Amino acid sequence: MTRSTAGSTSLLRAWRKLRGTAWRQILLVGTMLASVSIVLVVLLAWQAPYGSRLQLETGEVANFNVVAPRRITYESAVQLERAQERAAQTVPDQYDTQEAVVRRQQLNRARQVLETISAVRADATATLAEKTDRLLSIEDLDLSAEVAVGILSLSDAEWQAVERETPLALDRVMRDEISESNHP
Repeated sequence: MTRSTAGSTSLLRAWRKLRGTAWRQILLVGTMLASVSIVLVVLLAWQAPYGSRLQLETGEVANFNVVAPRRITYESAVQLERAQERAAQTVPDQYDTQEAVVRRQQLNRARQVLETISAVRADATATLAEKTDRLLSIEDLDLSAEVAVGILSLSDAEWQAVERETPLALDRVMRDEISESNHP
């Protein structure tokens, strides 16, 4: 053999050796990719145990926990109403805080009524029956005929005491809170 033939045979042998190794590597990489692909397909397609095979009838109890595929919420109207009632019962009764305005209005009205009664008492031209009728006709004042006659028969000193004490007593009563707990 000549040198050129010996060189070409060694080159051919090296090429075959290299080519065989390359195919082995390609085959190895291909096998790995196919294995990874199969594993991924199996993992992604796999469902939880009893996923679609759970068959229960109404009223049956499952032997294991069943997890819903998505979150579902249900708002019970009955439980909501009970919770609202419990919350409402924990809140103390609240009363209108505008009592100062109402108290002033009532005191002013009481003073007006007292002035009207004083004017009726001071009228020297009217008879007792006319004065009684005028007292009974006062709006916001529910008097009986006996009480009207009793008011007209008070002395001037007694009437002045009534005029002085009535607004004070009314103011004192109106300052107290009126609620179901202190109302008979």
